[in-house]
Amino acid sequence: HCEISSSSGLLCLGDNEVKIAQGFYAADSTLSVFRCFGDPLVGDGSRCLEGYPGSNCAAGRTGISCSQCMLNTKRHTDGTCIPCGTKTLTTAMLICGCIALVTVLVLIYIAIDRHGSSQTSHSVMLCGLAFTMT
Repeated sequence: HCEISSSSGLLCLGDNEVKIAQGFYAADSTLSVFRCFGDPLVGDGSRCLEGYPGSNCAAGRTGISCSQCMLNTKRHTDGTCIPCGTKTLTTAMLICGCIALVTVLVLIYIAIDRHGSSQTSHSVMLCGLAFTMT
């Protein structure tokens, strides 16, 4: 029996066809319907979309009431789950850090050289540079 009401979560389309309303979830055709309570990040109804039982979760979502993100994904502000960040950002930050470190060491070397320091200061600085690079 399909009843249309805002609290049932069912949309009766006729000819024994039933959809699940936005903000609700049903895992299968037994029509055990669950309300999707708000995700603090995105609010009510954004995880559980209007659709057929078992297929009405937002992209990347799974579980009862679409409460979980699939493996290797994270919550997004629109209710979906998006792929976790790649290592590209981490690699770029590491490269920038190395460039910054080398720049600072070169500037220190130039400052020592301008003050007419001895060859010993240069040798110590080059050893420090070589040690830092490894």
